[in-house]
Amino acid sequence: MPTTGHHSWTRHGRRGLVAALAVALPVTGCVPPRGQPGTEGGGSTAGSAACAGTGVTEHLDLPYREIEGVDPNLLSLDLYEPEPAGDCGPAPIVVWVHGGGFQRGDKSHNVDEKVALFSSAGWLTASVNYRLSPDPPDPDDPDRVTYPTHQQDVAAALAWLRDNAAEYGGDPARLLLLGHSAGAMLVSQLSTDESFLETEDMALDDLTCTASLDTNDELAERSTRNPGLVNAFGNDPGVLEQATPLTHVSPGRGIPGFLVVTRGNEARVAENQEFADALVAADVPAELLNAEPYSHEQVNSAVGDPDDEIVTPALMDFYRSCLGRSRGPSPMPSPGDSGGPGGGEAPSAPSSLAALDFDVDYPVGTTNADGDYLGGTETSLLTTHDGALYAGMGYWKDEPGADPAPGAQVLVKESPESGWSVDLALGPEFESVEALTPITFTTDWRGHPLPDPVTLRWPAPRSGPATTEGSGGAAATPTVGGRP
Repeated sequence: MPTTGHHSWTRHGRRGLVAALAVALPVTGCVPPRGQPGTEGGGSTAGSAACAGTGVTEHLDLPYREIEGVDPNLLSLDLYEPEPAGDCGPAPIVVWVHGGGFQRGDKSHNVDEKVALFSSAGWLTASVNYRLSPDPPDPDDPDRVTYPTHQQDVAAALAWLRDNAAEYGGDPARLLLLGHSAGAMLVSQLSTDESFLETEDMALDDLTCTASLDTNDELAERSTRNPGLVNAFGNDPGVLEQATPLTHVSPGRGIPGFLVVTRGNEARVAENQEFADALVAADVPAELLNAEPYSHEQVNSAVGDPDDEIVTPALMDFYRSCLGRSRGPSPMPSPGDSGGPGGGEAPSAPSSLAALDFDVDYPVGTTNADGDYLGGTETSLLTTHDGALYAGMGYWKDEPGADPAPGAQVLVKESPESGWSVDLALGPEFESVEALTPITFTTDWRGHPLPDPVTLRWPAPRSGPATTEGSGGAAATPTVGGRP
């Protein structure tokens, strides 16, 4: 279950069953600004089959900046554009930053399975190079590449994507950062210290979310003991403090949500736990995933590996989750008739709603005061609509437990004071709710104009079945939130 910004949690290997839905979050915006999973601002769905890439077009060695005397390859990125089955609109962009101790590595390394994974969700992949410190380390060279050069290069790459990604079918308003080792340090630094982005006329809230794969945060404690870090950062205590992501974590600064993947000895895990806890204390959604028994390199190679049951599922769940709570407007398509009954169209602008503070939980597997059976082992999404809070509940296909009524549900909480009730039960042929897509109707089913537009949410369930006896396959699903 995604965290809501008030606590962090740890996954060890396969996901454990969720014992209760606990919600404590401020909710603003009746139709969220950048869309919920399934519309995401009128663009492609959050990893839906309808927008899965049927192939990939490679755009290699695209220069994001030019500096005389610098190898152009170090200032370039590779862009992998999925070829979607349908017209899905601008796609999210996963920005991959490689590791290598700040002194080696390349954008072409370990990307094939990542590209296949993200393309299967209909997302672009941008793999970024940056200038490197000397290899082998030469910390006595005053002219070597060092902090903040690596960070400035990655920021320039993000600015290039902001300005150019639309030409390749990408949505620059939905940047999903991903890095491993030194690359994880880089994406963490850019996601917490706004100074790098500000030089490119960007801000922290231009980033949708960040996934950090197995790095350390406390530079001041480790740099003097690690020649590679001295090579990349020097040994000035003030510089090391400035370069440490934890230094910059505080509320209200637009820091994006984080997935922090860790492993290794207790000190390493505790360091990452401290970072995740600090993010949560600053009201930043954050998750900590312990990827044991993987090695440092296996954490990287696991992403996109079809046999991986630890990193890849958690990463994709995290990305879909943060796409659902994306902040800030994304370019919207011009309103128009969808061609279907009711004249459905994507909302042209977000609605406003006074801030609500929902804080309630319930025991899964029981009934509420209205006699509704409340089931599920996972909360796949939370969204607001017309002043109410909606939760998509589902099951892992191999872990339905002894639930007497398995199947995905949409739960609704009408007000901060009310309890949860079942708005829609989708049945055993569906294992989870992947999206609640906002659709605005301007005519009724006969084509007659409505007095006022009506916005409903269309459930996008994942076919299960939730039990081995389920029928599977697709089925028509009704809307939630009222009827036109």
